[in-house]
Amino acid sequence: MSVQIVRSAREMMSLGLRLSLPLSLACVTVLSCSKSETACDPGTDPNCDSATSTFISSDTPDPSVVGQEVTVQFEVNTAQGTPTGMVEITSDEGGVERCSASVALGECTIRLSSAGSQSLRANYLGGGGFEASSDTEPHQVGKSATIVVSFAVSAAPPGSGTPTGMVTVSDGTDGCTVKARRGECSFTPTTAGSKPLTVTYLGDETFEGSSDTDTHDVGVASTTTTITSDSPDPSPAGQPYEVRFTVTIDPPGSGAPTGTVSVSDGELGSCQASVAEGSCSLSSARIGEKTVTAVYAGNSSFGGSQDSEPHTVISANTTVTLDDQPDPSVVGQEITVDFDVSANGGTPTGNVTISVDDGTDTACTATVSEGSCELVLLVAGEWIL
Repeated sequence: MSVQIVRSAREMMSLGLRLSLPLSLACVTVLSCSKSETACDPGTDPNCDSATSTFISSDTPDPSVVGQEVTVQFEVNTAQGTPTGMVEITSDEGGVERCSASVALGECTIRLSSAGSQSLRANYLGGGGFEASSDTEPHQVGKSATIVVSFAVSAAPPGSGTPTGMVTVSDGTDGCTVKARRGECSFTPTTAGSKPLTVTYLGDETFEGSSDTDTHDVGVASTTTTITSDSPDPSPAGQPYEVRFTVTIDPPGSGAPTGTVSVSDGELGSCQASVAEGSCSLSSARIGEKTVTAVYAGNSSFGGSQDSEPHTVISANTTVTLDDQPDPSVVGQEITVDFDVSANGGTPTGNVTISVDDGTDTACTATVSEGSCELVLLVAGEWIL
């Protein structure tokens, strides 16, 4: 803000201003004022909101199928403080499907009702001194493997009329319930195999209940295993590297795969982890190009699948440290040289040779595991081992 200050009545007169006060009184008048906009500092201004960034860290499973639960995990970050409040997850399809959870909880579950490529949006609503922010993440939704069961409920002779009430359909594990007049209902089986479908009319005040059965075969849902990363790549020989993977169900199947994924480098390196864990670490002993393979064995409901990824193993860097005693020594005296060989991956093996730059062929050799050998120096002087 800029302010022009008039110090006296005389100065006001020189500026052409008319006074309504006696000339003996001094006065101060603001002649002009302009506002200067500056960014607020949330560290010093309690009325200033801190900027935030919202990030969708995962949406599992992806792809999903229509009606399947999708768990969306999110984070809200800021340069200072801890954001509070709610995050709302929606889809760009414009449907009513949505879920919300607190920033502290960090995840919520949504069901998507239409198949195709969609975009999930996480909206942090702000509040409590923090600005709103959002993030989007692509998500694929496949068609659901839904069974539609048609039925008819009629009065048995010699009776007549139209039965009312409810009908339930069950395969022993999953099912649905609708009004008898609907004539059909649908559900998604969660297990594979031959299913005895039972349709049960529950009866009403006029008609007794009845039931009928049929057989339905539910096939094993196919899956896709994907290696999402192998890090670090390249890796030094003997150093563990992490292989991350996902197992998803191919449309029109649905559900959550369970079981174990085995990862191998095609030689001696291998590891295992559950589908839910999503990663395991292995180490490759030999240098060169490897093919890392992740194999999902499947189970009674989900078929097996696998994926492969190239991986490079390089020589590990080693470091040798020495200690010689006694030092100094005298000509002809035996000295012991202790050594240690470390590497940035694996356990070094082989031999270590200690030599002296005294112009002779004096040297000693021992294995890495032995860790020491003895020398006898025959020339006086200061030498490097």
